[in-house]
Amino acid sequence: MKKLWLAFLFVWCFAVPAFAGPLTITVNDKAVVKGPYITLGEIATITGEEPGRIEQLSRLQLGYAPAPGSSTVLTKELLGTRLAATGADLSGVVWQISQTISVMTESQVVSGQYLTDRATEAVHSKLTGIVGELTIVPAVIPANVHVPLGTVQVVAEIPGGVRFTGFTTAYVSIFVDGQRYSSVPVRLAVKLYQQVAVAARAISGREMLTADSIRFERADIGRLAAGYITDSDQVIGLQSRRLIMQGTVITSQLLEKPVLIARGSAVTIVARMGDIEVTVNGQALQDGIKDQLIRVQNVNSRRIIAARVVDNTTVLVATYNGK
Repeated sequence: MKKLWLAFLFVWCFAVPAFAGPLTITVNDKAVVKGPYITLGEIATITGEEPGRIEQLSRLQLGYAPAPGSSTVLTKELLGTRLAATGADLSGVVWQISQTISVMTESQVVSGQYLTDRATEAVHSKLTGIVGELTIVPAVIPANVHVPLGTVQVVAEIPGGVRFTGFTTAYVSIFVDGQRYSSVPVRLAVKLYQQVAVAARAISGREMLTADSIRFERADIGRLAAGYITDSDQVIGLQSRRLIMQGTVITSQLLEKPVLIARGSAVTIVARMGDIEVTVNGQALQDGIKDQLIRVQNVNSRRIIAARVVDNTTVLVATYNGK
């Protein structure tokens, strides 16, 4: 039955009538369509004296077109099936058709290098204002992408943020006439080199750092521990927590503010209330660094209060009643 039905379909669609019909449809053995559908007018030449009917038949949709840049093959029988499915009146038509028809969808190419360049620009945009030497190298250039005809727009996003270790992934979306067509991941090795502080010599524990204690060297910050230092002002005047060997990258974890006031030392306690300032003699009950709150004792009243370290001899309380 299936063979009989196909034979009937073939005769109905493609049989040449005994008399000359008003329309002739010549189906090309090779055709290029614009998509997203294959239309009869794109794969065939329709001639005759009925312009309205020619226009109607030209618009007949014969299924989905292949992906942009790709091709498909229609057999004579398959074309007949698709024509029958349209329900169009094909009576009185003279057909000229090959056994197979190769159909390709017209396309434009967005190159993999172009996608990589947009991803690289997105990284630079994320790092605007950052100090240092930046290098960006793609893990691999993605393949070219065939897209439909139309106005192309490419937008790159980095939802996971820029990483200086491993790879940063940018997702590059391709829009055609305002509609998202594809999204291509582009992996980039992003490196940032900065001048960071290292020990110019061995630094003893509890040693106060000076300008000759450090030097600056170019370093890949992705390989450094958190807290690396790029400004000498962040180092000079601090003291080391422990021994730091020569050439070691200096981090904030290795440094601390020096003790300005030692436990048991005499201090001046200053209290301010508006324009009034009161000072009394006191004694530190604990070590203190600048701006730290420590316990001190009024040597006259023996009262213990909390005060902020100002310098190596002075502490400041917010209020003080003089007792």
